[in-house]
Amino acid sequence: MNEDRYEIKFTLNELGITHALSWLARIGAKKKYQDRDVNSLYFDNLNQDAIKDNLAGSTPRYKVRLRWYEGKTLEKFDPNLEIKTRNGLLGSKILYPLPEIKKSIDTKSIFSLSKEVIQKSRQFNIAHKSMHSHLLPMLIVQYQRGYYEVNNGLRITIDKKIKFSDASQNIKLKFLKPIAFDHYIMELKFSQNLKLQVANLIRSSILTPKRLSKYLLGLSMLGYSTYI
Repeated sequence: MNEDRYEIKFTLNELGITHALSWLARIGAKKKYQDRDVNSLYFDNLNQDAIKDNLAGSTPRYKVRLRWYEGKTLEKFDPNLEIKTRNGLLGSKILYPLPEIKKSIDTKSIFSLSKEVIQKSRQFNIAHKSMHSHLLPMLIVQYQRGYYEVNNGLRITIDKKIKFSDASQNIKLKFLKPIAFDHYIMELKFSQNLKLQVANLIRSSILTPKRLSKYLLGLSMLGYSTYI
């Protein structure tokens, strides 16, 4: 499991991203990796607890997702099943590698892929409460992610070209018709001992943090929930 870390998000328009990039340069943030395409298939149980807990702001709350990355040549990296935990501003996740389903992402329907993910995950004997219920595919989120880092350990990601697709359709991923989100999402990720230092850095900017869940945002844009 990843160590609990602070995760602070910002939603940015074109003017906001200009301010953000200027601020990153000012605080010494450097590009860490090449941009990658990030894909996430989110699951929820029949009671839709992930939606309800997020809307209520319950802590801790959990999300279950399959995540895979694509590089510059669109080559897929091995996918992982992730259980993401959120406790206030602190986040962590547990990763379960599922390299054997890599080909299924392109060849199987969403329902067949989801069934295979759940079946393959049983090899890990996951005891986490989020896996106790029957899970259904809910949402697919895709975006391009840029990676930055400050030498004190502060990590920053900037997501653009964000798209949401309804995962309740029993079709292949390539046939989905996504809805575009025309803003950027920047996230600061840092260990608990950097809390005061990062707070001072944020105060030096004109940016305002915002509580944000891509999962709820996507479901809202698709008409499945109300999210402000």
